[in-house]
Amino acid sequence: SGVASIVVDAKSGDNMIIVSPGANYKLTKEDVRAAIGRESPSQLVVQLEILPEVALEALKAGKDVGALTILNTAPAPENWSLEDPGMEFYPYVDLLVLNESELKKVCVGMEG
Repeated sequence: SGVASIVVDAKSGDNMIIVSPGANYKLTKEDVRAAIGRESPSQLVVQLEILPEVALEALKAGKDVGALTILNTAPAPENWSLEDPGMEFYPYVDLLVLNESELKKVCVGMEG
């Protein structure tokens, strides 16, 4: 499985998460769709410790079985957006969880 190390700046309290995805990136769209279809969960929590396209497929599968879908965007990949072409997450997310650094990535190009 994947491993993440968290480094915290003692003065500012800011942190940085260093991720080595390992087996998490071997998970496929077919894997998540089969598991969700088999289990039919009432809620589904997805994080971006797996590939974004696999996370999106999990959310779609969750919606297909009537689950409440929750997306935690951590750790958001660099140069990634919830609105990347072909990767429209919003229709499949009931609850969106973001921290400050993910919010900045998701809102790239927005003013304010």
